Amino acid sequence: MGGVAGHLNHLYDDRSMSFNKMMDIIDTASAGNLSVEEKVDGQNLFISWSNERGEALAARNKGNIKQKGMTAAELSNKFAGRGPIQKVYDEAFDTFATAVEKLPPETREAIFGSDADIWYNVEVMSPENPNVLIYDNNYLKIHSGGHKLRDKETGAPVNYDASENVAVLDKNIQALQKAAAGKKYKIVRNATLKLQALSSDKAATEAKQKITDALRQMNLSEDASVGEYLSARLKSMIKSQTTELDDEKIAQVVARLLKLEGAPNLTQIKKGLSSEQKEIISKLANKVTEKMMMADAIRPIEEANHDFAVEMLKGLESLFVVSPSDEVKRLQSVVSKSVTELEQMATDGEISAEDMDFLRVQLNKIKGLDKISTSIEGVVFQIDGNLYKFTGNFAPVNQIVGMLKYGRIKKTVKQENMLHKFDSILSEVMQTVNEENGKKIALVPGAFKPPHAGHYLGAKHLAEIEDVEKVIVLISPSPRDGITVEQSKKIWETYLANDPDKKATAKMTLMVPSGSPVRQVYDMVADKEMFKPGDSVIFGQGEKESGGAAERMASFAERNNPGVNVEYVKTPMFASGITGTQMRELVKNNNEKEFKKHLPNFIKKSNDLADQVWSIATQVSEANIVDQVIDEMTTAGAISGAPLGISTSSSKKKRKKKSYTVKRR
Repeated sequence: MGGVAGHLNHLYDDRSMSFNKMMDIIDTASAGNLSVEEKVDGQNLFISWSNERGEALAARNKGNIKQKGMTAAELSNKFAGRGPIQKVYDEAFDTFATAVEKLPPETREAIFGSDADIWYNVEVMSPENPNVLIYDNNYLKIHSGGHKLRDKETGAPVNYDASENVAVLDKNIQALQKAAAGKKYKIVRNATLKLQALSSDKAATEAKQKITDALRQMNLSEDASVGEYLSARLKSMIKSQTTELDDEKIAQVVARLLKLEGAPNLTQIKKGLSSEQKEIISKLANKVTEKMMMADAIRPIEEANHDFAVEMLKGLESLFVVSPSDEVKRLQSVVSKSVTELEQMATDGEISAEDMDFLRVQLNKIKGLDKISTSIEGVVFQIDGNLYKFTGNFAPVNQIVGMLKYGRIKKTVKQENMLHKFDSILSEVMQTVNEENGKKIALVPGAFKPPHAGHYLGAKHLAEIEDVEKVIVLISPSPRDGITVEQSKKIWETYLANDPDKKATAKMTLMVPSGSPVRQVYDMVADKEMFKPGDSVIFGQGEKESGGAAERMASFAERNNPGVNVEYVKTPMFASGITGTQMRELVKNNNEKEFKKHLPNFIKKSNDLADQVWSIATQVSEANIVDQVIDEMTTAGAISGAPLGISTSSSKKKRKKKSYTVKRR
């Protein structure tokens, strides 16, 4: 939802929820006895009517309601110039206004109050402005809950049990639908779904066992609340990291983090502490750190609920999609293509490793394309007057698609960086590492399609550093405009075999990872067998490059392999002055002479060697371009060392081998 509606809770978001109740709800759902409504993926809006002013009114935020709402013109102006969303809101609101105007005044007052007192939570769904799911028609869906009452004194919207008013609305829903006939949108109310009982209680049993195990680790019983679990887990997390804070101070930090009533502020917590203790408190109070801690604290409970929801919603079909099975296939395809594009962007250096780390977390939640098995966003249900949701794999799918569609890259990571375990948050303060005698290995990831003099000399520059033991060149397996990994590797091998400077080349080795070389680099840095405390990982950085990559890698090492040093060495501007894209253009245009100008000097000096490299770069072979990204992510493993566990076996089709014409940019 969002906007005025706010956040609709999962079970684990409600801190007053006891785990006994949570497990009872899981059992009820598993048995098919939970009454649910489809949660739809549209644009949220609040609507009302004023008899006194004789007009329909809309609101997108609390301020709109406080100011007595927006007219049709004001709503349209709010979204002016924003493409389809303006049209969608205009037409949906026009449908609502036309239909309600035809109701008798006394009926309108029973539903909305005399002067837009009651505000209804609605969703605008249109194939013209889809989010992730694509619905088959235009709908204005009036939700069953989440409605607001405008406080007459303050104007502020407050939660309101509108059940009596909704009952009047439901009695007149057919009249509204008839009045809206011919308009762009269909007014709909209930989207009740029948949850099918699971064939066995395995999913529920596993979810409850995971919850019980998490509680036992904190010495809590099933009578404990989510809030009590969070408090105990946060205290344990902080205590495991530092001996500098006593139990009382840790409890104060947690109380502040959970925003408990009477919690002390930072000044009060720091009072009487040493400078080192104050520094630790400051780190714990950092907003990003707080989000990471909160996410990590609830993660065991969240994962148990998520895995259960995926099984519970499996095969559930949307009431607003004509062909649910086709929509599921489309979602699987969208995810696969999004991951492919993001993987390529990572290889090109267009997105950060933290973005890819975020992507891995979402893929780990999905656990395979075949687990994307429903055409609904989720279900909403009411327990003791409170609304909750099960959303299954829609949330991670939405995050993955949103990384490209809504430009969440970087912004998502910076604002919601909740991806990493807490076990090294305080490493800067709490760990002292002897870095004098560790080994130094340089890593050089890239596409190298094809490798030119600049690529080669940059890697060689690192090999010439006296205390660097090895330089590993990681070549992307993905083809670029017809240049394959085999061609790239052969050219690298030609350079290494014929460079007269054997001292440097002896340190250089080639590697073709199964997936993105950028991701492989991060996996290597996190590998505690490959790099141990005191070791250094060396990277080259062009003179004009910013320090952002260095900071991200250093931060990643601190989180995932504390004690490993990350160094970025400024590499000179080599004479090649060309990009891989431009080199491929030269191949495409058959510009052999210009191509050879950008090869290493010892190659250019030998006509035979230059001809050999040109021959390799221009080889024409039968190629079969297959999107391997998802499979690669399965076999390569996540940064944390755990397998990603995603498979495309259900979505892959056999592709016939065929010849093709290479189209180079």
